[in-house]
Amino acid sequence: MREARRLPLFGRTRPRAVPTAAVRSATLRHGRWGHLANVGTDTAGVHSLSDGIRLGWETGFDSGRTLDYVYRNKASGITPLGALMDRAYLDHPVWKAARLRRDVLVAQLRDALARYDHPTLFDTAAGQGSYLFALSPNGATIWAGDHSPDEVAQGNDRARSEGRTDIRFAYANAFDDATWPVGAIDVLVTSGFFDILTEPEEFRKVLAAGTRASHPGSRWVFTMMEGHSDPTLLREVLVNRDQKPWIAVLRPAEDIVRWAAPLGWRLERLERERYGFFAVATLVRAFPSR
Repeated sequence: MREARRLPLFGRTRPRAVPTAAVRSATLRHGRWGHLANVGTDTAGVHSLSDGIRLGWETGFDSGRTLDYVYRNKASGITPLGALMDRAYLDHPVWKAARLRRDVLVAQLRDALARYDHPTLFDTAAGQGSYLFALSPNGATIWAGDHSPDEVAQGNDRARSEGRTDIRFAYANAFDDATWPVGAIDVLVTSGFFDILTEPEEFRKVLAAGTRASHPGSRWVFTMMEGHSDPTLLREVLVNRDQKPWIAVLRPAEDIVRWAAPLGWRLERLERERYGFFAVATLVRAFPSR
């Protein structure tokens, strides 16, 4: 079994500060984006030409808006050079893997929902939950929780604009089921949130909350980032949604399975996308033995 590794997700060179233009430009000179930073232009501030990279600095590279942008996979930027840089950004192996993760996640969610009549689904930390909109209306009630009022508002705006009366966004603290808008949940989903947790106790709090809010026979679909492709980029500066260095502990999905087992959860399905960076798993909560 692979061991957890504590890493700055894309590294850091300045603690707890939004990087300067010079530092951001240095980031672009590394890894898969590097050759684009010196194409006939001053590198200071060149990062702002790419819409995706600029969005990452503004909202955090782990934000719902950033992930939605990555999922859309449509390069854009200021000037043709900006669009070219954006395409290189979106083609980074980790973002390619994230899009494959989304496909696997949606497939497992569809399979889980199909096990119930008129199921209730709750996403513990949805962001804008774009993958939830990939689920066809089928009698399920979908609740998407998040601690950010902006993510909740934008998610509800999208649900209204697309006529998805089955999808509702609401404030929720993933660690505290007392804040969740629904109980007796049939299908729980935690996508991306486990990637930003660093301590086992944090996982156990989420798992305990989900156990209290579910029932025997419920399912829990989750994702976990197990690896990263670019050690050089790992040493550079990216920020999370709180504008702090984005720290990650890369760990095998089996860790979550092991922590969930004492609460009655058993592994039903485990898949990894072809790059091997992300795992998607479905747990099922066992019925008490007689």
